[in-house]
Amino acid sequence: MLVFLETTATNPENDLTQVRNTALEIQEIFKAMAVELDRFCVATCPACRDNCCVRATVWYDFWDLLYLKFSGNEMPKSQLSRSETISGKVCSDLCEQGCRLPRHARPFVCTWYFCPEQKPMAEQAGFPGKLDKIKALRAQMETDFCRLTSGKTECGAKGELSIGF
Repeated sequence: MLVFLETTATNPENDLTQVRNTALEIQEIFKAMAVELDRFCVATCPACRDNCCVRATVWYDFWDLLYLKFSGNEMPKSQLSRSETISGKVCSDLCEQGCRLPRHARPFVCTWYFCPEQKPMAEQAGFPGKLDKIKALRAQMETDFCRLTSGKTECGAKGELSIGF
């Protein structure tokens, strides 16, 4: 997948400016949310008995990889893994201070999931609307990427892509 994205992104026949602009817009929203999200984690995660970084299995999906590639962030060298600890397997990027990855470089699920303790804080901060915006932008980024790299330029009457000459 990473080779495909790299090859496609560097092909001079593909003008992926729209995809890059969308990825950068997503990154700006992530960065605007980061301080507040980190504050939520500091307030809730250390005392949590059911920490999501301990119990969840998380991976980068296609949209995460598109976002990382076209926002200029470093691509992951591999999928996230789980490390064996005294308390069981945990996300390999979890350390005593929290996640090793900057907020904008994590899989999206690590940003959109709010535990029951964090939900009221997230709602008060207006995050559900921001996350909906990111979800819509991720879908648009995928649509643009697929359209621009498939050689098809516009949608037909039924929503199918038609070949443009």
